[in-house]
Amino acid sequence: MSEDIIEEYPNGCRIVHEERNYPDLYHFERPDRRVRSFKNLEKARLYADVYEVTDGFNEKDTGTLGVPPTVARERDDIRMAYFAATMSVTYAARAFEIDVESTLHHVQCVRERADEQRSQETNDK
Repeated sequence: MSEDIIEEYPNGCRIVHEERNYPDLYHFERPDRRVRSFKNLEKARLYADVYEVTDGFNEKDTGTLGVPPTVARERDDIRMAYFAATMSVTYAARAFEIDVESTLHHVQCVRERADEQRSQETNDK
């Protein structure tokens, strides 16, 4: 087993790839701890995007299907992206009673907003 940093973000968070027998995992980590693990790199990246646009959140005591209070208070597109990262795009579409294509559009908007915020953070340093 080995670990490699895939991406590092201006806020100190990062995605780490853990090579294992099966399946490999991708961990989203804050500077002080590992937050969540994924079998899919794109889901880990999307989770990092949601984390960025919400300025962070805590999943403690939210349960398996729960939503952190910080995310729950956000706009629909952010909640959709959170569901897409932690469950699936199909789950998010059904939860909001819209089609998958619309959900993907909203998820892309969140990704773009996260990229803009990261660019701003980098420029501010």
